[in-house]
Amino acid sequence: AGQHATMRALDLALEHDINVKIVNLPKGYDPDSLVRAKGVAALTELLESKKDFFDYKLSLHAQTLDIHSIEGKTKIAQEMLVTIGKLQSEVERYQYIRRLASALDIKEEVMIAESRKFFPRESISTRQPMTLRVLSERENVSITEKVLIKFMLTSSKALALIRKNLEESDFASLLARKTVAYFFKHYSNVLEYSAAKIVNSIEDKEIASFVSAMLMDDDVPLDKEVFKSSLTKLMNRHAKVLRDRMRVQIKDAEAHGDTALLQSLVNQYVKINSEGRNE
Repeated sequence: AGQHATMRALDLALEHDINVKIVNLPKGYDPDSLVRAKGVAALTELLESKKDFFDYKLSLHAQTLDIHSIEGKTKIAQEMLVTIGKLQSEVERYQYIRRLASALDIKEEVMIAESRKFFPRESISTRQPMTLRVLSERENVSITEKVLIKFMLTSSKALALIRKNLEESDFASLLARKTVAYFFKHYSNVLEYSAAKIVNSIEDKEIASFVSAMLMDDDVPLDKEVFKSSLTKLMNRHAKVLRDRMRVQIKDAEAHGDTALLQSLVNQYVKINSEGRNE
């Protein structure tokens, strides 16, 4: 009964974004009686072995379920994912899903797929102001931009292609521009490319939350053809912006009678149009 009460209290604490550590006291003792009976050193030793909710709950389930059997792994995963789903931070959710996959020797992508059965949809009425803003901005990111960002997370070649052909300003969403700018600055020369390592290293909480959610979103496909069409779409948008800008510059050069600049701009304009037709 005490363990069940503890687990219910843990879930409640996580729902309210409270970080809790658990210490197992000897049967029949509370902290005060333990200190009186065995001294402060005994309590201090126990405190040093405190567990977070993940280790505590996993160890309890491992005592009653076979962690090596399919049935045991399934039941443990279900119980753990219910609790992980109560975390407010998507970054934390992702990290604990990875830990759970490792502990149960299950592929990470399988555990992510299983987690979607237990994670409730975001309730806007329960969000904090900053999270409301982030959620709203995330919903405003087009699927085209989400696909490109997801590929940036998972492929150094994709990042190099995007960096070569696009600028952060080519992304319409403010959150997408912020994320792309962060990647261009910090991950252009990453040798060991790993989405998990990248998520762990992102210091900006808003970006970390955004990309963590992206990794777990099946509606954003990791399909090469979709990537190519998404990149082409933004490249065409980029070319259109350049053409519009150059038309203004050409008119300005004509108005000022600057023939040398005018010829240079016209040549550039023709080149941009030619590249657009060849794509």
